[in-house]
Formats: sequence, C-alpha cells, structure tokens
Amino acid sequence: MATLLRRRDERDQVNDVTSDAEGKRDLTDGPSPVVSSDTSFEEPGSKIWLPYLELADKYDKDLVHNWRDDMDSLLIFAALFSASVTAFVIESYNSLVQDPGEVTISVLLQISQQIANGTHATAAMRPSFQPATIDVAINILWFLSLAFSLTCALAAVLVRQWARQYLRYPRSFSSTSERARARQFVFENMEWWKMDVIVDMIPALLHISLILFFIGLLLFVRVVSYSLAVYLLCFCAIGGAAYSILTIIPLIFSASPYKTPFTGFFGLCMTGGTPLVRTMWRIWRCIVVLFATLEFFLFQVLSSVVRLWSPSFSIQIRKRALELSEPVRSALGRSRIYLREKGPSIKDILIVTGSMGSAVTVLQTYFRRCSQIFYERREEFRNELTIRDAHALRWTMEYSKRDTDLFTIVSSVPEFIQLNDSSPKNVLEIMRISGMTSQTLRLLRLSAGREKWLHARRSSTASSGTGLHLPQV
Repeated sequence: MATLLRRRDERDQVNDVTSDAEGKRDLTDGPSPVVSSDTSFEEPGSKIWLPYLELADKYDKDLVHNWRDDMDSLLIFAALFSASVTAFVIESYNSLVQDPGEVTISVLLQISQQIANGTHATAAMRPSFQPATIDVAINILWFLSLAFSLTCALAAVLVRQWARQYLRYPRSFSSTSERARARQFVFENMEWWKMDVIVDMIPALLHISLILFFIGLLLFVRVVSYSLAVYLLCFCAIGGAAYSILTIIPLIFSASPYKTPFTGFFGLCMTGGTPLVRTMWRIWRCIVVLFATLEFFLFQVLSSVVRLWSPSFSIQIRKRALELSEPVRSALGRSRIYLREKGPSIKDILIVTGSMGSAVTVLQTYFRRCSQIFYERREEFRNELTIRDAHALRWTMEYSKRDTDLFTIVSSVPEFIQLNDSSPKNVLEIMRISGMTSQTLRLLRLSAGREKWLHARRSSTASSGTGLHLPQV
C-alpha cells in the first residue's frame, strides 16, 4: 500500500512539473489563438439562423424545465396519494365479498338449532349475500380515484418523454439550417396539437381523483359516525367553495394570479373554442343528425314491413333520435305540403334541389377542410425554403427585440439566397411575411433621424464655438 501511495505521489509531481513547463512556454510564445468549436460560420448562409437558434434554445430549455418540474411534483404526489387510496380500497373491498367466517357461523347456528329441536329439517343452506348500495358506491368512487391518480402518473411520464423528444429531434441534425427548420417544424406541430394545453390539463386528473376520494370518504364516514361525517362535510364544503372561486376568478379578473386546471377549460367553453374545435363540433353535429334521421326513416320502413304480417306490432323509436331528426323531418314536411298545395313546377324542384345541393356543398366543404388538415399534419420534415422559414424569423424578432439580431439576419440574406438556390423574389417575400422589411425600414428611419440630429448638434456646436469670447489674461 505504501508503495502504491508513493508511486501516485511521484506521478502527481511529474504532472505538476509538466503543467508548469507548458504554462511557461505559453507565456513566452504569446497568447495562443482561440479556435471556436462552432463551425456554423463556415457554412454558407447559416448566420441568418444563429439568432433564431440561440433564442430557441433558451426558450425550449425554459419550457421543458418548467414541464419537468411540474411533472416531477405530480409524480411524487400521485405516488403518495395512490398509496393512500390503495389502503382505503383494501379496507372497503371486503364489503363487496361475502365473509367466509360469517357464512360458517350462520351454517353452524342452523345445525345447532336442528339438533336442539330434534327435527329433520332440510339441510343447512349457504345464506345469500347482496352488498349494500352505499358500499358499492364507496368502492366505485375510490376505485375511480385510484384509476385517475395512476392515469395522471402515466401522463406525467409521457410528458417527460415528449419533452425529451422535443429537444432531441432538432439536435439530431448537423447542419445549422436543418436544425433551425427542424426546430420550427416541431414547434409549430406542438402548438397546433395544443401540447401546452394537454400539459396544463394533466393536473386536472389528480384533482378529479382527489374530489372522488373525498366524496367516497364522506359516504364511508357516514356509515361509521354521523357526527364525524357532518364535520367532514363542512370541511369539504368550504374547500369546494374556495376551489370554485379560484377557478372562476381568472375568468372575471384576467390579472388574477390564482387559477386551477379547470380555468382554461371553462374559458375555452365560454369563448367557443378554437376554429378547429368549432369545425369538428359542427361536423359531428351534422353526422349525428344524419344518423338520427336515417334511424327514424329506417324504423318507419321496418314498421311498415312488419305490420303486413302483424298489424298490432309497433317499434318504439328512441326519444333522442326523434329530437335530433326533428329539424330535418320538419323541413321535409314543409316541402311536401308546399309542393302538394301549389303543385310541383320546375322552379320549385330547382329550389328544393338547390337547397339540398347547398347542404351537400357545406358538408363537402367541411370534409374537404378536414382532409386538408389531415394531409397537412401527415407532412414530414423537409429541409426546404417554405413559409415556415418566415414564421421562424418572425418568431425571432418577436421574442428577441434586439437590433443586433436584425442586423445579423439582414446581412446574411445574400448568402441565404445562394444557399437555397432560390430567386430573390421568394426571399423578399419571406422577409416581408416575417416582418423583417418593416423592422429594417424602422431602423433606417431611426438611424437617419439620429444622423440628422447629430449633424444639427455639430452645426450648433460649431456656430457657438465661433462666437465664443475667451477672457483675456
């Protein structure tokens, strides 16, 4: 052991002497040139993406860091809460199953009664068992609470994987332009799929789990002690009122810092949702009304066919189908009465056909829009000059607000044209859409105004200097 320690000390002394010699040589030879490991400047036209990548890296790291912190907190709380709910579930689960001990005692009592009476009665039967309704309700609530809690934990793990993939995909490209366009590609898809809304709604699963647990706890305590249930009910009522206030306050006062995961959901419902949500809802309503109308007429045809053999037979149509198909049936009825009273003419037929054609056109428009969105979302990443470049540059200026970034982008336009082998017209269009043209004109006006101001100041200084009288000594 001593030999090993001595050898290690000798090796450390040799390393120290070598480092001192290298340091002296560096001082005598002068400062060595700094070689940057960043080779993006050597790539033609890559300087235009440097401000974007710098800002995007900072933005993405902050975003992913916040997501991971939230998901870590959810995972810890969901694990602890699931363990607590599991303990209650194990206790309440026994109320749904017949106790073997009670069955044995009941059978032994029947046998003892038969022996005591000396009668030859029927054999002892196992007593029937039916769980109480309140026990079933308690178990339903607590099992649902456990399911929501575990789902929240799973969603938190998925979000961490999505965040890691969101950061990893752009960094898998070596070229600066490819990395910038890949980042804008995943960023736009993340915004379109509302990933931030999904992440904000994940804590709602845990909140729902907690609410279900407290409702089941109230029912459980009600069976044990009525007084304890009253106190617990008061606590739950106060907590529920406070939670409702925290949910509604941000919808009334936008500057309120208090909110819950359900605040965004209620706000989305009040505003009617995004255009995509509204379009999908309208298409869904049209499909539901169409199927309800088909169901009504199908049942009418079946009833007519069956009555040929059994006149007393009738088929009851669902009330919901009648309500949904009411507008279509009313329109058809009015058209039939109108044509019967007035008599069919070519003009009337064209009017009815046109109304039906307009409805079909609306449905075709909705389906065409949905198919277009479907094919747009299936688009894969391509390193090409597209409108996404303009969106990336616009995002850079909106997030940066620095004139140096604008200067870097504008000075790299010629190299950018050569890199993409595109016409200046396309690049100018991208500059216009991204807002670079307006920002450049603003800076030029400011610089021109500053030059005029400096020139006027020099002129005033020169004029005042010529008329200056120095005191004689």
